Amino acid sequence: MGAVWVYAELGAEGPLPSALELLTKAGVQVDYYDPYVAVLPLNGKTLRRRPLTPQLLRAVDCVAILTDHSTVDYARVVRHARKVFDARNATAHVRRERDKIITL
Repeated sequence: MGAVWVYAELGAEGPLPSALELLTKAGVQVDYYDPYVAVLPLNGKTLRRRPLTPQLLRAVDCVAILTDHSTVDYARVVRHARKVFDARNATAHVRRERDKIITL
């Protein structure tokens, strides 16, 4: 299983590091995207930001949006993703393919 994280909260605190730590400990392969953070330390390793491309979005099992960011085109994310877990209601404006979106 893989996951891409659309993430915009800077620093070591916040939802992303905790969520990634839990998922990697459970054996989930994770990737992340952040327009401002190119490198993220995690469990003694270094994750590098992946480009948010249609190919990557199609390749992963789920896209998790933990913090919304105004520079991300969420309609494009939904269009190319298999499933989207949206914890921030960032996809509220997306009208097509709502069946792919899981919200809190």
